[in-house]
Formats: sequence, C-alpha cells, structure tokens
Amino acid sequence: MHDEQAADPIAIRARRREALSGLAHGALTALIGAGICAVFVLAWTRATAAVAATDAGAYVAFPTETTDTPGRIALVLGCAVGLVLVAVGLAGVIRGALAIATATRGPARRRTTRSAPQAGGSIASHVLLGVHRRRGMLPPRLARALSTALPWVLIVAVTLATEPRMMFAAPLLAFLGSLLGRGLYAVRPAARWARPLIVTGIPVLLAAPLLLGSLRPGQWTIPVAFLLGAEIGAHLGELRERVVGARPRILAREFAGVTHAGDPRGVHFDVRPLLHTPTRAERQEFLRSAPHLSRTDDVVRVRLIGVVTALLPIGALAMGYGMVQEVLEGGEDRASQLLGMSAFLSLMLLGSGILIWWTTRQRARLTSARDHFAFAHFAEANGLDYSARPTRSPDGADTLTRTMRARDTPRELLFANRESSQSRGVGDGRTHFGGVCLLEVAAPLPNIRLRSRRHRTPAFSAYAAPARDQRLSLEGDFDRHFEMSVPRGYERDALYLFTPDVMAWLIDDVQSFDVELIDRSVVLHSRSDVVTRNPADWNRLAIALSAIRQRIVQWERWRDDRAATSPGPLLEMETRGRATTVGARGRRLRLGIGAGTIFAAAFIGVYLMLTVLANTL
Repeated sequence: MHDEQAADPIAIRARRREALSGLAHGALTALIGAGICAVFVLAWTRATAAVAATDAGAYVAFPTETTDTPGRIALVLGCAVGLVLVAVGLAGVIRGALAIATATRGPARRRTTRSAPQAGGSIASHVLLGVHRRRGMLPPRLARALSTALPWVLIVAVTLATEPRMMFAAPLLAFLGSLLGRGLYAVRPAARWARPLIVTGIPVLLAAPLLLGSLRPGQWTIPVAFLLGAEIGAHLGELRERVVGARPRILAREFAGVTHAGDPRGVHFDVRPLLHTPTRAERQEFLRSAPHLSRTDDVVRVRLIGVVTALLPIGALAMGYGMVQEVLEGGEDRASQLLGMSAFLSLMLLGSGILIWWTTRQRARLTSARDHFAFAHFAEANGLDYSARPTRSPDGADTLTRTMRARDTPRELLFANRESSQSRGVGDGRTHFGGVCLLEVAAPLPNIRLRSRRHRTPAFSAYAAPARDQRLSLEGDFDRHFEMSVPRGYERDALYLFTPDVMAWLIDDVQSFDVELIDRSVVLHSRSDVVTRNPADWNRLAIALSAIRQRIVQWERWRDDRAATSPGPLLEMETRGRATTVGARGRRLRLGIGAGTIFAAAFIGVYLMLTVLANTL
C-alpha cells in the first residue's frame, strides 16, 4: 500500500495515452480554427486592396464587391467560427497538459468521466471537437451542438463572401457536396479513424482542381462550399440513420460477437436474430407464409414524396438567388419585393422541413421482408408474439406497428412503434411518431408524467402539453434530469410514489425515456422507435424496464381514498383493498398549449407581418 501507482502501471500508461490524445486533438483544433480566421482575414485584406487599387485608377481583374455589407458579415461569421475552435482547442490543450502532469500522481482510480458522443462520419465530430475519444474536449451535448452548427455557419459565411453575381454557385455546390457526403457516409468503413478520411478525403480530391483555379477574392469560396456541403451531408446521413436505423450489414459489423442485450440478472434479450442475415430461400418461405407483408404501394408513395422533397432545396436556392438579384438591381420597389419573396421563401422552408420530417419518419415505418423475418425470430427467441400488421392502441389514438407482446405472462407487456392516427394523439403532449413500452400493473395509478430533460428539443408535432401549473419540483438534482407533471391535489401521492431511491433508479437507468403512470399501466415513451434491429436500442429498453419492474411493487401499494366515500382526502397508502380506482381529478392531467401550437402561431404571425409589409411599402 506504500505506492498504489506502481501497482497499476497499465492504467497509468492508458491515462498518459489519453492525455496525449487530448493534447494533440486540442492543438489540431486550435490550428484549424486559426487557419479559418487567417483565410477569411486574408480574403478580406485582398478584397480591400483591390478596392483601393480601383479607386486609385488602376486596373484590377478581380471582383471587389465582397467588401460590402455581405462581405463584412462573412468576415465576422468566419472569424467567429475560427475563434470558437481556437478556444475549444486551447481548452483541450490545457486539459491534456494537466492530465499529463497528473498522470502519475495518486492511485489509479476507476474512470468516472462521462462518455463522449458516439462518433459518426463527419470530420467535425471526429477531429474538430475530438468527441470520438472516450473523453471529449467538451460536454457531449455542447460538442454535438457545435459539430452540427459550425459547418452551417461556415456555409453562410462563404456564401456571403462570394462575389454577388456568382453567389448562387456556392449553395448549389454545397447541395451537390451534401449528396456526395451522405453517400460516402452510407458506405463508410468499419474503422472509425478511417471514416473522416473517406468522407472528407474524396471531396477534397474532387475540389482540389477547382480550389487551385479560383484563388481570387469572391471566387475561392465556391469549392470550399462544396467541401462544407460534404461535411453537412455526412452529418445529415448520421442524423437520418438515427431515425431510420442503420443498415443490417453495418449493425452486424458494429455488434459482431454480441449475443444478448440488457441486464443479465434482470430483463435481457437475445439479439442474435436481429443481426442474422436471412438467405433468399428463408425470405421467400417467410413471405409465402405471410403474403400480406408486401407493402409495395406504401414504398412507392413514400419514395415519390421523397423525390419531391429532395427537389425542394433547389427551389429554395433559386428563390435565394432571385433575392440577391433583386438587391443588385436596386429598384424602387426593392423593399416590398424582398419582403414578399421572404414570405414565400418562409413557406417553402416550412414545407421542406415538414416533408423532410414526414418522409424520414415514414421511411422508418417501412418494414422490409428481411426486417419482418428478423423481428419474428427475435420475438420467438425472447418469448414474445410479433404482429406484423398495424394495430390500434388500447385508447384508439395511435396506430401501432411492429408490435410485440409478452407471451404467457399474467400482465401485459407490449413493445411497439407508434404513430398518432387522430388529432387526440398529438393533442395530449405526445409527438406524432415514437416508440412505446407498456407494462401493466395490478392497481390503478394517478396520471403522472416524467419528461426526460435529455429531450431538449421541443416537440413541435405535439399541439398540447401538461399545464405548467401542474409541475412538481422534487428534492435533490432530480429536476435536472426529469420534469414531473402531477394532477393538482396529488402532490403528496407523487412524493410517496417517487421516493429518493426510485428517483435515483430513474436517473441512472431510465433517462432515455419519458415515463407516464396512467390507469393500470406504466408507459415508457420514446421519440425514436423502440422496435428496431439495433441491439443498442434493446439494451437501453431492457435496462429501463429492469429498473421500472423493481419499483412496481412499491407503486402497487398506493391507494386513493378520494375515490372512496371517506369525508376527507386521507391517504392510506399501505392499506390494500380500500379504493380500487383513482379520483376523477387524478385520472388525467390537464393540458395546456404545446410547442406545436406556439410554433404554428409564431410562424403565422411572421408570415402575415411580412405579407402586410410587402403590400404596404
């Protein structure tokens, strides 16, 4: 015990390697940020020098309009991105240096740092922010936000820095680059370190001739936009894969050797059928036994709408080019024309966003014969019954797909993906699409909802939400992880149902889901699908279900004397058999205005304001 460091030299070397990796990534990030700042400053300096030479009467072959207001905005945006990266890199360098200095001090402790976000295929998530390492340079949420936003900010900067008569070329090449980046991400290699080399290296090779031939003010930005478009396309491919799911061959490669998911001592699933690739004979035999699984009409419909959705960005680019031309012409009605075009462009962007969201989610709903085969065998291996046909939820508000129910159990256990089939489905605070896990309990419970704060993005497809005056704050840091809504008058009941040990279990194991107690059910809601071929989804579901099951016995002891004839609302929570229903006020939460309603009202207000101003100016 005299020297605990010497007892674990392997751990010390691992900490040194991690520290050196952080130091290297920090230095690289800072250099890239400094390079971005230098490029924009150099371009601005050359453009202003060309303007000065022109004013002095010299002939200048380079365009000079990039020194106007758009050029200044481009300079500010480009330098802002560069400075952000410099700050992130310096923070990584300092953290790495401190880690190297302390690597051999103190006992080799168990690693308790938060895990970084899983790396995708984009260079921003791999190199710029270093999030592919076990410990990123930034908190995971901030790292993910920056890796998403910075390429878009740079696209705007390089577009504004482009010579106005050629400005349309920058977003057009960015669009083409995004198609290439998305395709390269789809065929990415297995090694994570090689993914950015493929996703970024090939676009660099294609753009190099253009870049070498256009080193002029106002034109160098066009091939750069192509490179940034490839980066954005890779990131969009990553986001789409989270919704639609990765291809089976990628999942089989990522989870090679994995046989089970979940807690071996609790709920766990045999995931080998999900990773198995059926032969052609097996698929044909399966389809002969279930001919109703063919959904050719749905596939054609979704793909046709997908083609239309893919063409909408071209229309938006054309509208943007028209607005630029309107500014250059400088007519007397320029202000009214720009306002009218802005109103129409807002409609186009809204329509594009809705169609992209709808087609992406519908693509996730299309289940091929291979998927049905995998789900059917997965259900058989785990004691579940699989229903390939869409069914209605018990309350009739949702259409359930890929439904699995536990077999030979006294209480219902259901897994399914859901889609709201009535206005009530999106008017009760739930999103239009998602996944659900329903577990039946022996006694009715009050309607209590826990919304995971991991879901920071508002649910724009939900037009209602539990009224804010029903929020209940609990002790400790529980409110940092969940937002609880409780019917008025049932606050004491919530404190009984959610004791500190229950809250700790929810924080540790159920944070990926929203939890709802309603009637005789405990429901886990997810904005993403839960019935997928990804073993990671089943792992998080199994862990959450294990935690919930261990607390259901405590919840079933709850009784509500409000439903009985007693003169007062006294709770006898440890007494069985008193009241077998929930009082009228506790059966359902009161609903208020949701994010979808607020967004719709705000958009209508902005559109009407732009239209009125365009007609009055």
